[in-house]
Amino acid sequence: MSAGWYTAGILIAPVADVILADTGPMQDAGSMKIHILLSATVQGTAAIEHRNAANDASIRYQIVCFSAFQPYTMEIPVVHWATGERFRVRLNENLPTAAIQASIFLI
Repeated sequence: MSAGWYTAGILIAPVADVILADTGPMQDAGSMKIHILLSATVQGTAAIEHRNAANDASIRYQIVCFSAFQPYTMEIPVVHWATGERFRVRLNENLPTAAIQASIFLI
């Protein structure tokens, strides 16, 4: 997989478990640096997930808290994956009054 920017765009009033950003299945095994950017109009929590090739379980994940109008950023220096695995950002709660966007940058 080559470098890229992955996002679901700006979501209004999202519900729990909505996917905010997803790389889709990686075509080849490899490794890259990953940057995560998340911005919202309210505070909340999300999960950054490395998913298996079947996309039915997380290989590893990190719960993150974000504040209103304070961009959250995370850098993962080197991540290795197998063919078909993916990375995604999933919202952990309903945010009925929010606008939110997350992006995954593979570098």
